Amino acid sequence: MERVGELLAVANGLLFAFSNIFNKRALDEMDAATGMIVTLVVNNLINAAGLLVIFLGGHWVPLVPRAVVWFVLAGIATSFIGRQVLFASVRMNGPSRAGSYKVAAPLFTVLIGLLILKEKVGTGALVGAGICLAGICVISLRGFSHPRGEIPESPWKSLGPLVGLASALAYAGGMAVRKVGIAVWPSAVGGAEIGSLTAMTLTLVSFAVSGRKIPWSGIFSTKSRHFYYSGICTGLAVLCLFYALKLITVTIANVMAGLEPLFTVGLSYLILRRQEEINAALVSGVLLVTVGVATIFVF
Repeated sequence: MERVGELLAVANGLLFAFSNIFNKRALDEMDAATGMIVTLVVNNLINAAGLLVIFLGGHWVPLVPRAVVWFVLAGIATSFIGRQVLFASVRMNGPSRAGSYKVAAPLFTVLIGLLILKEKVGTGALVGAGICLAGICVISLRGFSHPRGEIPESPWKSLGPLVGLASALAYAGGMAVRKVGIAVWPSAVGGAEIGSLTAMTLTLVSFAVSGRKIPWSGIFSTKSRHFYYSGICTGLAVLCLFYALKLITVTIANVMAGLEPLFTVGLSYLILRRQEEINAALVSGVLLVTVGVATIFVF
């Protein structure tokens, strides 16, 4: 069963890598607001179908009310804030760099524990954090922070690395809260569905508050097909990680899932070679981030 858990964790990284590629393709044709709605609708459908299968199969775990609070917070951090910032990061940095920034989330866990909670952090974790920082610096070097041939149209686009790190921070916080929720109510699909429903509700509320119209025409347009593919990938990726955590340790699961940026670089080279430049600086930075994340979890 451990082998199955490891394969599920690797599948999580591969599916998120495909999602990064689909997001890039979609954002070239559609706006991020449409992407939020489409991907969240698909996520909710996948999770709802999973819950129905569990219920009909007699494996339903009674809901623990206080777990709802934790999963709602996780949904706000990851599916709502994290996803919006990730879309911006993909647009600014390209999918390979965006994936590398996002997977560096454990770096924030170490820094929060060290600087805010005053925790004692092991030497291995500090070394891993240092390697991550070195990788992020390499990825963010001037001249390597934008897709092929793209020149920032405004000063805001030069903030691409900060936006990428913001996505990592959102996902790091969300995963920490989600871990608490799953300990209270051990239902992977249920927790994912609460988070997705929360993000969907907040997205619709944001449209109403800002006075914007929901882009129905774009949602049902053939141009949004890549957002649908992305939603399928992210929905399945989250479920893969949840079930992996039931079979293997958190350390192994996160190390395996941390292969996401390597998968993204490979897919970018094969699929987006005309839209994103894959060079030695990018590959070196991605490798450093991956090794740094693995070092943090192993030690």
